[in-house]
Amino acid sequence: MRKLILLFSLWLLTATFYAQQPQLFQDEKTGKYGYKNEADKVIIKPVYDLAYEFEENLYTCVNIGADYINNKGGKWGAIDTRGKIIIPVMYDKIKYLGYGLFAVNKGEIFSNMDASWEGKYAIFNAAGKALTPFIYTGSLFGIDFVNGFATLEIRDAKTKTEKYGLLDSTGKVALPVRYDDINLYSEEGLIMAALAGKYGFYDKKLKPVIPLKLEGAKIFRGGLAAIKTGGKWGFIDAKGTQVVAPQYEDAGFFEEGLVGVKQNGKWGIIDKENKQLLPFLYDDIVWIKEGGNDIRVKKEGKYIHVNRKGEEIKEKK
Repeated sequence: MRKLILLFSLWLLTATFYAQQPQLFQDEKTGKYGYKNEADKVIIKPVYDLAYEFEENLYTCVNIGADYINNKGGKWGAIDTRGKIIIPVMYDKIKYLGYGLFAVNKGEIFSNMDASWEGKYAIFNAAGKALTPFIYTGSLFGIDFVNGFATLEIRDAKTKTEKYGLLDSTGKVALPVRYDDINLYSEEGLIMAALAGKYGFYDKKLKPVIPLKLEGAKIFRGGLAAIKTGGKWGFIDAKGTQVVAPQYEDAGFFEEGLVGVKQNGKWGIIDKENKQLLPFLYDDIVWIKEGGNDIRVKKEGKYIHVNRKGEEIKEKK
């Protein structure tokens, strides 16, 4: 009975959430967008040329002036569920990031074929306050929170190089934009970073658990990460303990407990104990599936599928 009550409560909460969330609609006469409630009553007048569904039942981004046929991008801002403008509709692009934060761009050049990555963006909160100056570059589509952090980028127009930092979920710049590379998509909750040509890993509290002293590194997959020291690649665990000594020319990511490694210009496959599964015969290891029983490789210029024994198998459709 208690379980049924809990399930019913969860269903009721979900149903209430979606019922209360304003629903996007387009006015048939004007073509403008607005929002209605669950009773089909207009609660936010259709005055926008572009608009999105509300996210987290909190905020959405809206546009006035967009006309793709006549190559006009219009201006963007953000509103809450009451229709109150929280970020003025005066910017060239905007994206809701979650956590009550927005990336807001000034200077992006619109084209009905594409949009440039020009201009600079700043981070705003839901009160409409700019938390950073307009100094960051790159496409807003590439800014996403992963485990509570998002990557920030500044491109140097003269050297045509990028530097990276981290934004935390409070809107604070958690790591300054000075790193050559930052990758949040690493398992084990670790963040890969590179500075002055050296690589290492930070934990979720941004403490260096593997110092930035490595010649190269790749993100954690399957509990291990490929690292480069002394010109060779090996593997470490999340504590920085060496699991496979550096001895390969290159290395990939663990999949299904196996990984592709390169030796003498050719690729083969090893397991976590450095036991060789496939010999060094291949131009590339594309991916490993089904426990290693379906491995896509490139051999003599052609892509084929092989099993754990190296026997060619028919490609699955």
